[in-house]
Amino acid sequence: MLNDQTNLKIIKGIELINGINKMPRHEKLRMLFYFIFVSLVLHLCFLFWVKSDPTLHSLNSELLDTLKVVLLSREIIPRQSMRNKKRQIVNNEQTGREVAPSSSRFYGEKNQTYEKETIPQEIGQFRAQGPPSAKKDRGNRMEKLKSLKMADLVIRKPKNLDQFAMAKITNHQALAVGLSKNSEGRNNDYIEGVNVGEGTNLNTHEYKFWGFYNRMRQRLEPNWEKLLDERIRRYYAHGRKVILANQTMTLIKITLDEEGNVFRMKVLQSSGLAEIDNIAIDAITMSGPFTSVPKQMLQDQLVEIEWGFVVRP
Repeated sequence: MLNDQTNLKIIKGIELINGINKMPRHEKLRMLFYFIFVSLVLHLCFLFWVKSDPTLHSLNSELLDTLKVVLLSREIIPRQSMRNKKRQIVNNEQTGREVAPSSSRFYGEKNQTYEKETIPQEIGQFRAQGPPSAKKDRGNRMEKLKSLKMADLVIRKPKNLDQFAMAKITNHQALAVGLSKNSEGRNNDYIEGVNVGEGTNLNTHEYKFWGFYNRMRQRLEPNWEKLLDERIRRYYAHGRKVILANQTMTLIKITLDEEGNVFRMKVLQSSGLAEIDNIAIDAITMSGPFTSVPKQMLQDQLVEIEWGFVVRP
């Protein structure tokens, strides 16, 4: 019975095809246009139904929101949280008790503990705290700093730039360098969250790679200072101005090979000023190679260091 019905449908299909073949040409074209029209109408109806379906729209929105959250958590949040856990490598006075602090966010040349942590008011190349007579000039320096305005950050007064510019180094643990010279009690580290005092008194844990980072600092610091001064003066000579309304930081990942050569660099965070970013990159290039890389720091014959250059008003 089933086979008879199937055969009957096949026969009718053949008869329909034969009937179409016998139709005049204009009838065939009219039938073709009819089928195309019906197909378009059906497709349009389906399309409007999908767009108007609130369930599908909600599902699509949830999917987009999910993708945004995944991208944020994977690329941004871990990177920031990792940096927040890093200890900063600093220069320190040698006047504390030589015992490891119970807790500290700083690495230093050796273990030191102070009753109260302080940093100096001014930023500059690190020098041990001067004798008591050095205090007599402190008031003048403080007054000079207070008198500086935002206009002093414009290129037309480059001589004041070194009173504001500094650089912060962040590796697995972080480090900082600074600029201004010839001032007792100054520190070139970029340190946040510590009260201002007469000297650099920080609770530090001894860090076995402190010497390597300090050598890097000593090579980077003069080149960063020199290039910054030269470029700012050059911009000024050409009538250009660079105004800093807020603190800026260029964060660069430096990859060194086992010989200390700069293998590659990647800007992880721009300062927002191409001039400052380029100066930071050129300072690193000029300062390499950073020789005597500790073997324990190497992974697959390479070591990655995040080095941030901060300029603040």
